[in-house]
Amino acid sequence: VWLDRELCGKDLPLDLYTWRALVEGSSAHEAMAIPDRDTRFRKTVEWNGRSVCGVWHRPDPAVTNNFWNDGLGHMACGFFAVGDMARGNFYANQLDALLIDVEIDGETVRSIPYTLRAADGFEWVDELRGFVSTAAWYLFAKNRFNPLTLHRVP
Repeated sequence: VWLDRELCGKDLPLDLYTWRALVEGSSAHEAMAIPDRDTRFRKTVEWNGRSVCGVWHRPDPAVTNNFWNDGLGHMACGFFAVGDMARGNFYANQLDALLIDVEIDGETVRSIPYTLRAADGFEWVDELRGFVSTAAWYLFAKNRFNPLTLHRVP
């Protein structure tokens, strides 16, 4: 009910589109098309020598060289939830380019920073450190797991 009331238009935070897909499944395919096709959300940037496509957490044409890494997981899981495996795999595979090596208690592990760059309102981000939520969304996306229904898309 809350999503029906709040999801009106094309200028909403990314979560409102992806959460709708994660809750409603295939009937929310058009909601996923909004951030997927709108370059105010979708950004292609150079990161560690690779061209990577990701999304910003809201529609913002001023942000051109950054994206919200949780959003990639949101997009992948959202597309899996609506049954669009190709788009889900596309976004899930973009996450691989974001993996960085992080040392924790003498052990080298892989993680993903919160945003690509410490900019655009996220100056507090350390691009050399991982973030728990990005690691969680990576795991959700790679396993086609919907954290809102607690089901895996086969």
